[in-house]
Amino acid sequence: MEHTSAASQRWFRRPRALLALIFLASAMGVAAIFQRGEPSPWPLPTLIGLFYAAQYLPRAWAIGGSLFASAAFFGASAAVVSEGALSPKAMLLFQVPLIVGAIGIAIGTQRDYRIAAEERALRAEESRDNDARRRVADERLRIARDLHDVIAHHMAVIKVQSSAAQHLLRSNPDAAEEALTTVVDSSRDVLEELHVMVGVLRAEPDGRDESMRPAPGLGQLDALVAQTSAAGLDVTRRDSGAARPLSPTLDLVAYRIVQEALTNAGVELTLLDYGSESFATGALVTSAHISKGLEFDAVIVPGVDAGTYATPMDKSMLYIACTRAMHELHLSHVGKPTGFLAFAEGGAR
Repeated sequence: MEHTSAASQRWFRRPRALLALIFLASAMGVAAIFQRGEPSPWPLPTLIGLFYAAQYLPRAWAIGGSLFASAAFFGASAAVVSEGALSPKAMLLFQVPLIVGAIGIAIGTQRDYRIAAEERALRAEESRDNDARRRVADERLRIARDLHDVIAHHMAVIKVQSSAAQHLLRSNPDAAEEALTTVVDSSRDVLEELHVMVGVLRAEPDGRDESMRPAPGLGQLDALVAQTSAAGLDVTRRDSGAARPLSPTLDLVAYRIVQEALTNAGVELTLLDYGSESFATGALVTSAHISKGLEFDAVIVPGVDAGTYATPMDKSMLYIACTRAMHELHLSHVGKPTGFLAFAEGGAR
């Protein structure tokens, strides 16, 4: 029964069905006028049908339907009364359909405005929900990146100290024990960081977790220096200039830069140029033409893209750089690599 009623309601709200309703009601009213031989002052079926149709028809169609009903009643009334078109009853039946149609149009317009406002509010709410979900996803991505930095730092410390303990285990047991203690501390710290950050990533968007800690910043430098000193490196903190407040993002970036520098502090990095008197062990940074005649265990050549190496001279420099490697050659590029890499196929990584 409800399904049939809903289908009937949808059918009666179609423009053609509503126009047919107006024509049928007008025809019934005109027939009643001619049957009685005098104007009917209140053709209620016609007015009810016109009122309903004017609410759901497009505005132009509703106005046209109202004018049609008004003209039909006016013509029928003028035909049956002796006074003709100037009869008060004829004028009344001319005006009433127009008034009823205008009221129906006004109600329909108000309803359409309300529905449109509700739809706009619904779309705005959906947009706010989507923005909230996007912000949550962005925040979780930031936390995941932060988690990667934390793990990379602690794993680097663990690797360095484990290697030191392996070499010192027989010759210097005390130093080996200290290195292993640092490994234990770093492992515990990284597990705590994992517990906190994974808990944040698993939490619901509107959840609250008291174990959530703020992102690190320069305020935690003393603890970072103490941790690195405990790992066996001599670290001294020296500040210059007046401290000023930083944004949370910049504060975190500055902290991560210092953290990475301390992590790599055990590796000696030397700039090799024409003024260098000796070739220290460790990592060397130099240009290709200076490295000619030298050999290295591993060579890293960055930026090997088509835009950087484009001329025959560039090809010669690239060949020199790549042939300096005795065991490992690592090449990196952004975009399309240079076509001069054909000689390195099968040997470069």
